[in-house]
Amino acid sequence: MTMLTKEEKNELRKFSKSAQLRDDMRAVSKTRHDSLLINQVIDIDRLVTFLTDYNRFISHQPRLFRKIIDSHMIL
Repeated sequence: MTMLTKEEKNELRKFSKSAQLRDDMRAVSKTRHDSLLINQVIDIDRLVTFLTDYNRFISHQPRLFRKIIDSHMIL
């Protein structure tokens, strides 16, 4: 892990005190939309579609399907 220089640390401290930055981040967070949630519950179909598309995007070779054998699974 790369250590921050003194200048970088001072820059981060300066940004952390910025009221404008906090206001901007608050505005961004209000407009955030989680497309995987429906009524605060993750929609599995949307999640699988997202992960499949993302995997295609990053060009990973799909793995062969291995059946999961377990009699009692808890998520």
